[in-house]
Amino acid sequence: MGINFHYKVICDNVHGSIGISALEQNIINTRTFQRLKKIKQLGLASLVFPGAEHSRFAHSIGVMHLMSKMVDRLREEGCEYVKVERVKQKLRLAALLHDIGHYPLAHLGEQVFLWVDQVDKVPQVVTQDKPSPPDQHLLLSAAYEYKSGPAKHESLGKLILCSDESEIHLLVKKAEFDPAEIARIFNSEDKENPFYIQLMSSTLDCDRMDFLLRDSLASGTNFGHVDVNYILRNLTWDPESKFICFQPKAINAIEHFITGRYFSYNVTYHKTVMGFELMAKVLFFAMMRDKEFKEGDYGEIVRSFDDVEDKIKTDWTFLANFNDEYFWYYLDRWRPSDPIEQELRHNLLSRVPLRVIYEAKVLHTDPEPKSPYYYLASGFIDSVECQNCLRAAGVDVNRLAVKKEQVTFEKVPYSVRYDQDVTEENRLKLVKVVDGGQAKDLVSYQSSIVQPLSRYQPSVARLYALVEKGSDEETRLKEGVNNILDKHGPRI
Repeated sequence: MGINFHYKVICDNVHGSIGISALEQNIINTRTFQRLKKIKQLGLASLVFPGAEHSRFAHSIGVMHLMSKMVDRLREEGCEYVKVERVKQKLRLAALLHDIGHYPLAHLGEQVFLWVDQVDKVPQVVTQDKPSPPDQHLLLSAAYEYKSGPAKHESLGKLILCSDESEIHLLVKKAEFDPAEIARIFNSEDKENPFYIQLMSSTLDCDRMDFLLRDSLASGTNFGHVDVNYILRNLTWDPESKFICFQPKAINAIEHFITGRYFSYNVTYHKTVMGFELMAKVLFFAMMRDKEFKEGDYGEIVRSFDDVEDKIKTDWTFLANFNDEYFWYYLDRWRPSDPIEQELRHNLLSRVPLRVIYEAKVLHTDPEPKSPYYYLASGFIDSVECQNCLRAAGVDVNRLAVKKEQVTFEKVPYSVRYDQDVTEENRLKLVKVVDGGQAKDLVSYQSSIVQPLSRYQPSVARLYALVEKGSDEETRLKEGVNNILDKHGPRI
């Protein structure tokens, strides 16, 4: 008897009717999964885009739905690896649970826990490539992003899924699925089945397709008007290379998707949103580092990933409350002693953003473009010119930060030819097209706009300051910074 994937039906504002199996319903009903309702998909973007209140909960169900459609299409195309119903259920579970390990404030919270882990476990060595220690350049330290570490949300997801006490673990085991295997799939660690990585973590995967559609709808912007159904109808399979591919007639729709995702960063990396997230990151970090702060109905605030792990092992009800409200609850009760932290706390609770003093954008193939962007993004705050400017403006260096954002069009390092110096992992994640019975990378097509775009790195660097809007300090700082940076060329 097959699995009934329409045991219940959910009405979704993006995809319409979504069928779920009995196992999926039981998982969705757990408190561990329900907590995703209180983790916003786009962090603090709702402070700028009022409709962006959508959650990781709805997104996870949407990703599962798109995974199911991809699997169904591959089965129609004769893909031998997904012909068994239990494989379809396994992949649907991986998609459903891929975000189960998110922290409060989603990726913002994750960066805080990675920051704490870095400070606690790695000696602070100041170089040109690393930020100053956390007791200097308060906002600048928050602007730095750590890319890896044991506190990644994927690690927390694996912990949740594989812990014997976990309610989701018990449900998955009872259904005779391997929780560790499912965790490997959503963490892109299943090297024996590389096509799983294409489904879960590639340029055109079920995760990216859902958040493009969902983020566009919720934020009220139009970049997500992409024909995903047409793209999926042209999904196919190359039995020789074992690659998931697309028919050539879908190329234009795929190009639309790739460029639409690029434009979506106007929401994700909106200048005011990024300013608010810098403030929240400083405050979250400072609360966790404040040894005197122990107040809260949820118990003493967790201070590291190790604390979270210990809490989960001893009290699973903790996890149910470990969501966005966790951050706001403690922020409301915390009383920092540092004057800058006091001001940041007041401003975030009052929705007063950081001021953008200077913004430089570049679309380049050169990794070190000689421009205001490069100077701003490469140690400007520590330069003699900036220090003199700060003294003249009467602004403390701890009130400044440079935030850099960089995006890619395809899973290929920018300024590199697609057929040179590309890792096998990144090559696997490239969009494939079936051409003449062979799987070819879309980026190899000279007729596709993806080829030239993939060599470019769209980048923006912004100088933020914790100063009052319209104040003399802001005016003097803008004038001084403009005089310094505009000498290096146009800012756009």
